[in-house]
Amino acid sequence: MNAPSYPDVHEEALRLITIGMKFDQRGKRPGQLAHLVLDCAKRAGRPHSFEQLLHELELEAARRDLHGEQVSPVEKIDRIWELATIHLQKRGRAQIPFGTLRNHLTRAKKNILQEQFTVHGKP
Repeated sequence: MNAPSYPDVHEEALRLITIGMKFDQRGKRPGQLAHLVLDCAKRAGRPHSFEQLLHELELEAARRDLHGEQVSPVEKIDRIWELATIHLQKRGRAQIPFGTLRNHLTRAKKNILQEQFTVHGKP
């Protein structure tokens, strides 16, 4: 059996590296909504519950009502329909279901724990 020549192995390795780099670049960065949920979760404090997040988002909506659109992107929290109306830079006015907020809160909790471990070394 013939062993592959060096240039063939080298080209194959470069091709695989290129494919890997394409997959690596596909990861999404957290957007405005993720940052908003993270900030509200940090302000709410432990245990970072969904109820606390909704309370903080309602406070953000009240700040917007008092001081104008520049203060907060949160327009309204509707607990009956389970929707949050938020003005996002790329999408404009968006109605975000509570399920999406819960998913962002889960990721925010992980980020908060990682920050605590890296800064303090303990939770």
